[in-house]
Amino acid sequence: MAAGDAGPINRWQQRASAPNCKACLRILDRLFPAPQADGRIAVVARLVADAVVEYGSAEVVGVPGDQLESLRRMARRTLRDNGFASNTLVQEDRLLVFSDEAFSALGDDVRAQRDLQAASIVSELVAGGNRAERERPWLIRWDAWSTS
Repeated sequence: MAAGDAGPINRWQQRASAPNCKACLRILDRLFPAPQADGRIAVVARLVADAVVEYGSAEVVGVPGDQLESLRRMARRTLRDNGFASNTLVQEDRLLVFSDEAFSALGDDVRAQRDLQAASIVSELVAGGNRAERERPWLIRWDAWSTS
């Protein structure tokens, strides 16, 4: 048994941690067959691109792990086709897509409104509120869309 993050079990053992960097995991992912793409990826990617253009960012929740990479790629490609560079972050079943270029293209009043919304959400979280209760127009739920 290899010693992990908790440290060696016996004095003679060396600490051995599993890789957790994305570069290492991507190398391992190539060894497995590619997952079957879900039919709703194109639809959700289009919704993500529209939300990013309208609000500067988008958030997709409930995405199955095997579909995250495909959705991330399609959303970035769709935004690139619209002339916007974008960045993505993945956290568990949540995909965050944002574009500084799209945010800069928004009107001053829309940007000010987004800043106020962000400040409100942060202050609610600091006060112990639940972010899930707040309605966000840039939030897209994976399960709400179906191609059948």
